[in-house]
Amino acid sequence: MLNTTEYKKLRLSFRYWILGKAEENKYYFRVLKALNIAEKYHTGERKDGSPELIHQYSIVSYLRTIHKSFINPVDVFIVAILHDTYEDYPESEEELKKEFPDLFDYFVRISKVRNGEKISYQQYFGEMQECDVCSIVKLTDRIHNISTMIDVFSLEKQDKYLEEVDLYFFPMLKHAKRLFPEQENAYENLKSILTVLKETIKNIRQ
Repeated sequence: MLNTTEYKKLRLSFRYWILGKAEENKYYFRVLKALNIAEKYHTGERKDGSPELIHQYSIVSYLRTIHKSFINPVDVFIVAILHDTYEDYPESEEELKKEFPDLFDYFVRISKVRNGEKISYQQYFGEMQECDVCSIVKLTDRIHNISTMIDVFSLEKQDKYLEEVDLYFFPMLKHAKRLFPEQENAYENLKSILTVLKETIKNIRQ
């Protein structure tokens, strides 16, 4: 459901778009800084053999289509780009604190690991639903993961990802939508995509 364009084209297209936005609003240059940090750490491959960062570029390329509905669009882009960096690359912590001191709490909040240990899903999604930035990023993250999991994840893991949509993601979305009505169009958009993806995959599996 999200953009599956060849990585280099996806990367170039988003970077040019951000440069255009930065001409109107200098705050968007922070997004380019986030991209440079992400490219420094995320140098591996996904399970399907694609570059690791195609995940992040796919997410932000979709978010740009609904960014006008965000309270803080630049913050959403930055957190989306770096949402796995703090957790997967602990050595990035000092750099993230230095470059984005005002956003570092978001990087911690969207990580399921705190002080080396995983927190409960109840705590995790309880924190996500109270955040206008992290709730949007996490929903889009799950959309991309589901849309690329066929033939990559085991059937058991696929079932788990689909079950979590109903158990955790939709309740989080419902709560966040009430808390941040300015973002209602974005939440409704993401809800529709998650629903279609979930039902389509279930039907195919049957």
